[in-house]
This record gives sequence, structure tokens and C-alpha cells, in this order.
Amino acid sequence: MTAKRLLVLGLIELITPILAQDTPTLYTVYPKNSSDLAATEGIFAQLAGIAGDPYFMFNSSKEGVRANFWQLQLAPSNATEVSKNQDVLDVYEACNAGCIFGPTPPTECTDSCYDPTSSIVRQRDAGDEMAFISQEEGHALTDYAGNYYFDSTAGAGVTVYILDSGADLTNSEFRPVSVRWIPAGNGNFEETDSSVYIDANGLKGGKGHGTCMLSRATGNVYGTSKNVDAVLARVPPSPAEMDWIDGLEKILEDAETNGGSNKVLSLSIYWPLGTLRQSNIDSMAELLKKIVATGVFVVVGTGNGATTSIEGYPAGFARASDSNYIPEMLVVGALNPTTGLKWASSNEDLNIDITYAPGEKVHCADTLSSGIKETSGTSPAAATVAGLAAYFIGLGTSGSDVKALIQDNSYERVQSDDIVRAIWNGVKFGDIPAVDIPTANATVATRVPRRGLGY
Repeated sequence: MTAKRLLVLGLIELITPILAQDTPTLYTVYPKNSSDLAATEGIFAQLAGIAGDPYFMFNSSKEGVRANFWQLQLAPSNATEVSKNQDVLDVYEACNAGCIFGPTPPTECTDSCYDPTSSIVRQRDAGDEMAFISQEEGHALTDYAGNYYFDSTAGAGVTVYILDSGADLTNSEFRPVSVRWIPAGNGNFEETDSSVYIDANGLKGGKGHGTCMLSRATGNVYGTSKNVDAVLARVPPSPAEMDWIDGLEKILEDAETNGGSNKVLSLSIYWPLGTLRQSNIDSMAELLKKIVATGVFVVVGTGNGATTSIEGYPAGFARASDSNYIPEMLVVGALNPTTGLKWASSNEDLNIDITYAPGEKVHCADTLSSGIKETSGTSPAAATVAGLAAYFIGLGTSGSDVKALIQDNSYERVQSDDIVRAIWNGVKFGDIPAVDIPTANATVATRVPRRGLGY
């Protein structure tokens, strides 16, 4: 072998690992100020110059208003260069596999959840988890014999946003149901009625968690507020943190376009401490504050980690000491509706005012069998309270007052070491007419004479 050939081979061996180290991969880029259009346009121009075509970038933004973040393929050397831009806050390699971002693992809602339902109406044989919601203080749950009572308006004219995995609308829990779809996240999918998610590789994705949440908010049997209009902001299967944040952007755009009054946002997601970057947290907080500013009422779950301090998000934004404090938000924990005790895995925090709702061994629509499943978690509890918020708003409570009304109506079902103030929909027991209790399975509510409500 000639000396020249040996030299060339030696150079190849030297250069190959260097090239491998600079192989492009997916990066996320955050601006310092999402509303500074001159700055964000400058970042966009730099990124487009690297990508070669702006269509190769995912841009979470509202044109002419703000730019939240970008995602694109960057070589590490390009990423280093972008990080030097004075208007860039953060540049980091996005998660593609084995991500720890996303909702708390499936103890929340692996099998079922969800249900919403004005004279006062009776839903017979709805079970303790629904009767619990109309249980007035001073009356035993057994006094209700499994019947759920509520005002027949049942959230009519109110919109509930559900940021989740979508829903299987073929389930009998949703016949009929008013639903509008909003695609969210860095992916490609077609959504028509109950179509499955189709990702960039042509793979179909599930909707189990979102189906359960829709059921707990407005399902025929397990919904708290059965007449609401649902807007499903759907993230891709196995979503990364950016997909959820883009979902918030899409909901904000919708609220800005259509108005935020008479609207509720249900967020059954929780990122434990250390699973998000500060730039993710700040972006999420900024979007939630803007959503609240439009008039949307936000409900979040505490998460399922059995912790005594909530340091994850979005629930952590409800702590007054948090730099991104959002006082208007309502945080919901899970309890067992039969015992009235806190579910053991529900996170708690003495520095956050937590409202509790049925979440242990409750039921909801199941996308896998098109039936009903049992589940436990703060996800179904949060969706239940989102439905209750819509119920009160439908009865004339303003979005700015609904948090106080829910908290004022809540009370402890039993005395325990935990402070577990749980929801009540305001229907007074003395105003409920005596009715026979059928033995059939839970049925759609039956209208009874209007006698008055307790709010």
C-alpha cells in the first residue's frame, strides 16, 4: 500500500468520528421574549438559513403575535452557533425515544373515566361516584341510593377544552356529544370524527386517556356536566413536552379568536420536578397566564406520585411562592367516593389549596373495548371538576368567580388526618322529591320538578 493511500485512510479514520459527532438531530429552540417580533423573526431567519427551507421547521406560534419555540434538525455545531444569538433563551436536543416527559404514568387513567350531565334532573343508579357530587353536607351518601341530582342546564352553552390524546366518539358515553377538534404538537394527523391518529410514519395511535377524560367531564353516564361543548386539543401518541406546550398555544389561539368567557380548560397532566427544563416551565406558565387572561377557567390535577409537596407542573403554578404563580387556577386531588378519604397516590401540599373529587375506583369510557372501565387517578378527578366548573358557569357564575364557588361549596365528608374538602354541586337534599330507585344499570337523567339549588 502506498504512503499516499495510507495517509488518506488515516485521515478518513480521523475525520469519521468527528463527522459522527456533528450529525444533525432534532433540537428545540426558545426565544427570550416570545412577543418580541423583531427578535423572533431574526431567530427564524437564522434557523431557516440553516434548515435551507422553513418548511423543514416546526414553528409553535401565532403569526404576527408571538413565537413560542421552533423544532428542527440541527448539527451540534449549528446548535452551538444558534445558542450564541442574543435573543435565544435555550437550545437543547429534543427527546425522541424513552422520554420522561408527559403525564404521570398510567396510574391516572389506564382503564376508564369521565361524565357530565337543568328543573333538577335525576340520574338513577349512577353509583356512589356520581351521587357523591350531589351529596349535601349533613346527609349520608347512602341517602342518595346511587342517584345523581343536578340542574338540567348541565353546562349548556359552556365550552370545555380537553388537552389530551383525543377521544373515541363511537363509545355510547358520547351519543350525542358536541365536539370540535384542534390538532396540536409536532406531527401530522387527519382528524375526522373518531378517526385514529396517523403519525408521520403512517402508524395509528390510541386515545384511551382522552376518551376517559371526556367521559368524566360530559359523558352520558359518568359526566358531571352533560350538555357542554367539548373542544379536543389532541396531541400525538407518546407526546413530548413540546407537543403539550403547543397544545396550550393552540387553545390560546382559539380562545383569542372565539373569546374565553364561558370556557373551561381541563389539564389532566403533571410533570414531576426535574422532568422539564426551566424554559419549558416558563413557556407553559406564560401560555397559561394568557389563557386565563382571555377568561378561560383552568383546572389541573395534583399528580399521582403520593408526594407531600407539589413541585411539578402545571399544579405547582398554584403555589404563591412560585415565580410563575397563577392564582386563578384550581388544583384537584383524588379521593375515594365511598369512604371520602384521600386516594393514597394523590399528591398533596399544605401550601396549595387543593379541592378533591372522586378519583379512586371510578368509571369512564374505554376506547379499547368501546365499553366502560374502572380507573384511579387525579386525571379523572380533574376532568370531573372541569365539568362541574362548566355546570356552575352554565348556571350564571362568571369564570372569575367559579373557583371561589367550588371551594366554598366543598366540604370534608369524613374527619381524617388529611384535609380533604370535596366538591358538591349545590343541589339541596330537601329539594329532591322522593323517587323509586330502579335496579337497572345507570340511566340517562330523568327530569323531575325544579325545586331550587344551594348556591
